[in-house]
This record gives sequence, structure tokens and C-alpha cells, in this order.
Amino acid sequence: MTQLLPILSASLKRPSVRVVVNIGDVFEESLARGRRLADGVGTQDAKLIVLHDTADPAARRDAEVFWDLAKRSGGCVLPFDAGAPERLRDLLSAIAVYAVGGEKLLREQRDDLPGAVALLEHLGMRR
Repeated sequence: MTQLLPILSASLKRPSVRVVVNIGDVFEESLARGRRLADGVGTQDAKLIVLHDTADPAARRDAEVFWDLAKRSGGCVLPFDAGAPERLRDLLSAIAVYAVGGEKLLREQRDDLPGAVALLEHLGMRR
């Protein structure tokens, strides 16, 4: 079973957390509890970013759940396919830069980070 909710819960105990990343395909936990935790993460100005592997058709049914949870925190869902490790590397690199330096640093490094543009767009930071 997935374990997103313990991760969200633990992040609420650490106010310095800026980004919570979940890499997965399905959501198998309590949606009501997930919503409460995601709301709390958003209240702490942290963002939930879900890297959602949709290669398996069964995983696609959970896309709306991940979007709901991510949006509650101001985060986003970035679809990826585990068969494309370069894309995963690019997205994780951009997320790491965002976690350390926020939108400003991500924008400054977007020419050098292939995943930065996608992350900025999915977070609604187009400009």
C-alpha cells in the first residue's frame, strides 16, 4: 500500500518543510484524512508535488485524487512514465531547486534545468 499520509503527517511536524514529494501510481489511503493533511500542508506554505506514474491504466483512476490533494497545498501533479528516467531526473532536479530557493531560484535556473519550465507551468507560475 502507498504511504502518502504518514509523509504528509510527518511534514506537518516540521514547519521548515517547503516541498513534499510523492512518487507513485495509486492512492490507497483515506481520502478524507488526505484532504485534511493536504490542507494543513498548504496552511504551512508547503507544497505537495506528486509525480504520478500513469503507465498502468489502473493508476489513471487516481489522477483526480492526486490533483485534489496537490491543489489543496498549492502544489501540482506532474505526470511521468517510469520508462523515461531522463524526465524523472529533470523533474526531480527542478523540484530540488524549488525546495531550496523557491520560485526565484527556479526561474533563474530554468535555462539550465529542463524540468523547470514544466514545474513552473504546473505550479501556475507562468510569466
